Amino acid sequence: MREREGTRGRALKLNFMRGGPNDCSHPARYCPGVFGMENLDEAVLQMFSLVSDAVAGATQVFLTPDREAARVLIDRDQLIDALHRRVENEVLNELIDPLHDDAKRRRRLLLILRILPELERSGDLAEHIASHSAHGLARWLTPRALSLVSQMGAVGFEMWQMTATAYAEADPTAADRLRALDDEVDDLHVSLTAELAAGGISIPVAIEMGLVARYFERLGDHAVNIARRLDQLRSLDDDDDGDGAPVREPRRPRPPQPPAAVSKDLPR
Repeated sequence: MREREGTRGRALKLNFMRGGPNDCSHPARYCPGVFGMENLDEAVLQMFSLVSDAVAGATQVFLTPDREAARVLIDRDQLIDALHRRVENEVLNELIDPLHDDAKRRRRLLLILRILPELERSGDLAEHIASHSAHGLARWLTPRALSLVSQMGAVGFEMWQMTATAYAEADPTAADRLRALDDEVDDLHVSLTAELAAGGISIPVAIEMGLVARYFERLGDHAVNIARRLDQLRSLDDDDDGDGAPVREPRRPRPPQPPAAVSKDLPR
């Protein structure tokens, strides 16, 4: 695999530094009262934005250790958790409401319920990467190892932005593109492992870096899982609209068979 130069032409900025408790976009102050479907989708997209920013920020604070920026990013993970809990409660309340019986809407709610853990866990993974930056691991790495980490972060950031767009536009075709990018992250992981082995670093640093590389890899896996959910939702909606696979006719029940004659030679 040809290694990428730089960060794919995109600057990984610390967007997570913006906003605050008094900002109306802050998750803790998001949409008081009852959520509508539009607001639910907006809340989920806000979680996507927070995760994307966290991936970019975690990569940057790891490569250029910044304890203050790392602390802000770690604290911001609590916002993802808070928004997760709030959206999850709203979805569950609507699902158990007997007045809502629209099949497509319920499937959309179930989709949200299934991808929320993927978003929450991805925020945790970015927080773990930021936490490891406080250990100063970057100063022990070779220039090539640092480049590989930068590339993993850039690809991960691109994957999460692509996944957010797929959710916003209900695009089920993103799954294949995301799988290709996920394979790229896996290849970078292998290359980083080989570079660490050849770099003569200490065993504790190698162990810590193994965890960091695994966190980046799992971030890609979660993005692919969400895209797969979108594809499944599209298939179900197409079946309802008559555009999907043909529905099989129910199997006809077999006519009842007369009881078999009992042999006189057998005990009764």
